[in-house]
Amino acid sequence: MLAYSNRAARHLLLKMVLIMKMTIALMLFGSLQLFAAVNAQKISIEKDQVSIKEFLKIIEQKANVEFVYRDAVINRNFRSPVSLKNVPLKEALDVFFSRTDLSYELIDNMIVLKKRAPLPETKAGITLPDNIMVTGVVTDEETQAPLYGATVAVKNTARMTTTGRDGRFQLRDVEKEAVLVISYVGYTTLEVSVAGQQVMAIKLKGAERKMEDLVVIGYGTVKKRDLTGAVAGIKENVLQETKGSSFLNSMQGRVAGLQITTGSGEPGTGSKVLIRGANSLAGSSTPLFVIDGVQVNESEAPIASSRFGKSAQRNPLNSINPADIVSIDVLKDASATAIYGSRGANGVIIVTTRQGKTGEPVISYDGNVGIAYRSKTIEMLNGDEWLDYRKDWTLMPDRKRYEFGYFTDWLFFLNAGERDLSKLEPRDVYALPEYNWQDEMYRTAISTAHNLSVTGGTNYTKYSASLGYNKEQGILEKNDYSRYNMRLKMDHSKNRFRFSLGLSSSYSQYNGAAQSGDGYNNMGILQTALISKPLVFSNPLAVQTQGGWKMPTANLEHVDKTTASPNVSANTTLSYRILNGLYLASTISGTIVPSKTAEFYGKETPWGYYLKGRAAISNASWMGWSNTNSLSYNVAFKNKTKLDVLTAFELNGSRYENNVIVKSNFDDETTGIYDLDKGVIIQQASSGAGLMKAASYLGRVNYSIFNRYLLTASIRADGSDRFGTANRWGYFPSAALAWIASDEPFLKNWKNLESLKFRLSYGMTGNSNIPEFRYLTRMGNAFYGDQLGLIPASMPNPELKWETTTQYNLGMDLSVFGGVVGVTVDLYDKRTTDMLYEAIIPSQSGFKTQWQNLGKINNKGIELSLNTRNISRSRFEWNSSLTFSSNRNRVVDIGNGLKVAPIGANSWSSSYIKINDVGRIMVGQPIGIMYGYRMDGIYQMEDFDGWVDKMGVRAPNDPDIPWQERDWVLKKGIVDPGNLGKARPGTMKFKNLDGSADNKITEADKTIIGRSDPKMYGGIGNNFKYKNVEFGFFFVYALGGKIFNSTKFELEGGFPGEYYNITRDFWNNRWTPDNPTNTRPAYSDPGYYNSLAALPSDYYVEDATFLRLQNVHLSYTISPTLAKKLGVNSCKFYYVADNLFTVTSYSGYTPEVDSGSPLLTGFDIIGYPRATSHKVGVTINF
Repeated sequence: MLAYSNRAARHLLLKMVLIMKMTIALMLFGSLQLFAAVNAQKISIEKDQVSIKEFLKIIEQKANVEFVYRDAVINRNFRSPVSLKNVPLKEALDVFFSRTDLSYELIDNMIVLKKRAPLPETKAGITLPDNIMVTGVVTDEETQAPLYGATVAVKNTARMTTTGRDGRFQLRDVEKEAVLVISYVGYTTLEVSVAGQQVMAIKLKGAERKMEDLVVIGYGTVKKRDLTGAVAGIKENVLQETKGSSFLNSMQGRVAGLQITTGSGEPGTGSKVLIRGANSLAGSSTPLFVIDGVQVNESEAPIASSRFGKSAQRNPLNSINPADIVSIDVLKDASATAIYGSRGANGVIIVTTRQGKTGEPVISYDGNVGIAYRSKTIEMLNGDEWLDYRKDWTLMPDRKRYEFGYFTDWLFFLNAGERDLSKLEPRDVYALPEYNWQDEMYRTAISTAHNLSVTGGTNYTKYSASLGYNKEQGILEKNDYSRYNMRLKMDHSKNRFRFSLGLSSSYSQYNGAAQSGDGYNNMGILQTALISKPLVFSNPLAVQTQGGWKMPTANLEHVDKTTASPNVSANTTLSYRILNGLYLASTISGTIVPSKTAEFYGKETPWGYYLKGRAAISNASWMGWSNTNSLSYNVAFKNKTKLDVLTAFELNGSRYENNVIVKSNFDDETTGIYDLDKGVIIQQASSGAGLMKAASYLGRVNYSIFNRYLLTASIRADGSDRFGTANRWGYFPSAALAWIASDEPFLKNWKNLESLKFRLSYGMTGNSNIPEFRYLTRMGNAFYGDQLGLIPASMPNPELKWETTTQYNLGMDLSVFGGVVGVTVDLYDKRTTDMLYEAIIPSQSGFKTQWQNLGKINNKGIELSLNTRNISRSRFEWNSSLTFSSNRNRVVDIGNGLKVAPIGANSWSSSYIKINDVGRIMVGQPIGIMYGYRMDGIYQMEDFDGWVDKMGVRAPNDPDIPWQERDWVLKKGIVDPGNLGKARPGTMKFKNLDGSADNKITEADKTIIGRSDPKMYGGIGNNFKYKNVEFGFFFVYALGGKIFNSTKFELEGGFPGEYYNITRDFWNNRWTPDNPTNTRPAYSDPGYYNSLAALPSDYYVEDATFLRLQNVHLSYTISPTLAKKLGVNSCKFYYVADNLFTVTSYSGYTPEVDSGSPLLTGFDIIGYPRATSHKVGVTINF
């Protein structure tokens, strides 16, 4: 374990005293409560046993009213629990007095209490002719659990009773048309007409379910009606329908403006998340996640890795169990995110987990088991086809580079060195074993998940606890993911105090190996499963003796790789009500994410072949903490005006440490990673650490006039140690206006208009996401002769300052036909200036790069969400949803007078066409531009005058010399590839875009050949319910993006040799003299370093448009009668399927790719295929 300094904690305690300044300032608002209005005031009471006079006193204080009554009408022995939260005065009076024998009349600011008229007397045991006896049961609407102690009263009478432990009740002499009032602490009071029924089943909705009408925003909640910013989200039902192991995958396509890309199908892998496009060139544009108040920035907490191969990105957010989540809210515009300042520059996603409920404990279990399999197979040549390909290959020029003595396995195959395949005996060919490596390397995977939760509580204390286990095999052999979860939440409130505590922990473990490598000596599993030859000449578990290649199975049998990552998070909040509406609160939270990756590659693998075995252990640890101290005040005035004020002081800090050791030359591999001492040579030994500290002041005002004119204004000041003292503080204001037009008198008579709201907002956010201390000179080691000394290792920039994003938003929320159709539309314009970027500087400085503020980026777009209730009957329902998003990203300026710049990304690739060769940043174009040559068809026979012999002398047209072995001479006027490669029939021809007189292709002929971002994306869903059966399906789509398929180079013969295979599609459609196609080249020249096929061109650019059936779910809930017989409250069986099919023209595994570079995501490096999965499970409530 890593040790941490407690300096940050001491610094936190010293800073907390600053909150007192804000306390004094906001206490001035206390006097405003004298002006509260009767009808606008919301009543909140949470008490166990309240007498009538106590209730009257509370209401008089809260609502500024006066009760008038005679003492004789008050029953002094009456006591009743009261649980009211933000309800109008009338509702509060109705709920309480329905339990008494009193009625009331409201006259101006006076409330007159009277005894209810007595019921007519009846003889004992005789039921009035028009009266009946009513029996029934009261249960929780969600869990079907019986509610013990619920009050059942006959409205406007003194007759009432309470439910027993089984939730049942009985009332005699009830009028057939009477109305029952059912109330229970922690639940919404319900009125039900008897309508002559003698047996009734009544379901109460938990008061917490009112959260569905609330939206969680920064540092608080707000009614959806009063929302002024662009905020959207999903609820618990979506997560329960999808049953995914990651909540991010379940959100894809369901929130307009939220773009989620899962480029790998490996279990436990991360997803790329963007809200309204990429904002920055400096690094991650990932939004801030707030989990039950704990702020988590994915990019700040990386998982340990030695970075051997391009394995899938690990994400600490995957440690969250989706079964615990009840709502996810996405804050999109700056008026909603500015309250988070620099941490909310890329948007904010707020995740709320399950809370406790008042009542007896409710135990829930959910479990499922499933299978998953590869959803697509790339068709490669079989054994016979491959032999034809190899025979054709022997006629290629430059074949001497692959003399037959170079590969011993080929010698074995060719019987003592005979190169002519035609001389082979049939038995030599058919005796060779044949493999379909994709079938060998992939499998049908098994998954299982189990979740157990309990919720309950009293009037004062509520709790929620859960345990979770998830185990997923990967569809790739020896690849799996396990996760264990525990979460506990407790909330206690009494009198003026409220205390809450949240604790969550998880443990995740990944097993696998390097999936892809650098394309030659270090091949990954995914690459070799595709391009390895189908015929095996020797031991399939052994690496080849030359070239660093292996059989695919060798990388499974001789690799041991494990990543383990615990995650512990805790937060606690203490609040105190100073006056009515005035609250002081303090929240402290912390998260620790240690991780360790250990991997061993034996001599029989390409990663270990040249080093005689290689082992690596990497450790990383991230710790983050925050403290928020806030003072809030809310008040309602007589003129239907409401005011909410929040001010706070916040401290944030984090620390990151890592170390890596790599050793090689293992004579004994039996103990692998568990005994690094056996490695003779230390390849790498390094460590690093990082520290971040920030302080913030923030304030927000929500002001509502006549309940239809809304104003929100906020400001946040952030101080970061990423900048020098002159630019350490950044200031980020925001403002938003909303008009609820449907409440205007001139629109209230529109009977089909349910609601109509217009929103307008403006705001600024900042970004400080750069390495620490770039404003200072960093020192490094250097030798001068044999003396070790220190030299400057970086070019400082003391003028570094905040990157700033300014955003404008115009929105509309419309609901018509009684809520049957709901539409939300948003238009936005985001402008990022003073971008933080590691710029290339003149070499005269002595350094290569320097961090600078330069450049501008714009994002403009439109978002649409449509929800409809197509059919709503008592037994059948049909609902539909649609989201549509379109974002236009444009680089306005990249500084220093530049128009084009390389992306400067890592060079991991599956082929010799690197991402650096393709990606560019260009003024006037979006981030994610692909740059290369434009194909102008294929060189045909008629493009050449003839051919020359080895001496360069024109040779006669000898038909006995194969065309592949001729050195061809281009005709005048035909585009010449020049120094880029050799032209011959069947090679790619490029356009001479610069119009050079010599008609030769050069770097100047490169141009834009594609862009990664789709023109539009979203989702389409339908849900049906018939009695106890529910069925639904959901599609996701993307239109217009492009993918640079770098894998295509090697799958079409880019690496010709005895060990490689090619796709059947290319072999059948390649250029040949008999098939002079103008769209597909011949397979590549073995001298691939000079091959035209190895150049970045639009030949490798493919359409990324797709429509995928993302999810299908089917469930059946058994009847309450059967559930009771089984001894449970409810039971639901379900079936869930994911990724059933994808409609796309893309030739790779999936059109959803993520290169790992934020500047060119659409670069395919043979990603882990996405699986099709099927799950069956059960949900039981006890």
